[in-house]
Amino acid sequence: MKSILYLVVQKQWKSYLLLSLLIAGMLLTCFILQQKMNAVFKMPIAVQDLDHSQSSEALIAMLKNNHDMTVKIIGDEESFIEDHVKTKEAVLSLSIPEGFNEALKQQSLRDTIILYYRDDFIGAIAQEIVSKTLFEAQIPYIVKYHIDKGKQVNIEEVKKMYYQKTPESRMKQIAVSKSQDESIALSTIFALILFVSSIQVILHYHLKQDAALERMYMFDKTKFYLHITYIMVHVFIIMLSIIFAALFMNQMMSIKFYFVCLLFTLIYEFVLSLLLFKVNTTSHRLFMTTTFTLMIVTVYMLLSIGGSI
Repeated sequence: MKSILYLVVQKQWKSYLLLSLLIAGMLLTCFILQQKMNAVFKMPIAVQDLDHSQSSEALIAMLKNNHDMTVKIIGDEESFIEDHVKTKEAVLSLSIPEGFNEALKQQSLRDTIILYYRDDFIGAIAQEIVSKTLFEAQIPYIVKYHIDKGKQVNIEEVKKMYYQKTPESRMKQIAVSKSQDESIALSTIFALILFVSSIQVILHYHLKQDAALERMYMFDKTKFYLHITYIMVHVFIIMLSIIFAALFMNQMMSIKFYFVCLLFTLIYEFVLSLLLFKVNTTSHRLFMTTTFTLMIVTVYMLLSIGGSI
């Protein structure tokens, strides 16, 4: 058994390192593409701050913290902020006027903010988000107004307490904490990991040495241990990769999802182990590996999309 571990693991460490780096590179590429896609689907809005107060800066910070929008700051000298909507640079543009801080304290923001938005579904969503943000900015002052009837309090204390006590969105909590059985994004990454892993039949071609293998097979159960060791090492690498991918994507997957991935990985590595040690010609081995990888990935993705796993 020690000789098999030496042959399959220790002697092949460079191949495993290269395979791990290839998978890591593929995952990094997927994450970068995901971030770029998320940026593309964010709604761009243009904000002009003429008040330059603590309250206006806090409002802009709240808008920037919204994951569905990107905020572009426009200069004080621009008189026609609606041009940003007309030229489709933004779905919404708003101007925070001078005196915004005082208007916020008096809870009299009606007709204070100048706002233009695209007259379509996306523009309406952006307008709703900004309106909700403006209302949230007023809440500490509303709370202070009612508390002041009994005793005087500092607005900064009210703000601090309000933001500390504000519960996180229940919808967000459910999305983050609830385990999922299915994830198209993660299933696609798992399929890509299998594709990248198919290169192992080239990386480990040194293991296909018929004369040495025949001598090893003379010992009892050596062939079984050889295949099991090879399969388990690669299964470990692939499963560890998909777990890391789920962590980076903030997706909590159920045991069922990982069990299905493990089952497909075991089948995949079992067949690749047979191809590596049974097929002599490298070109034939690579062709059969590619064909089988396409087949198992197709079956897996069809089951994932169909919701059967």
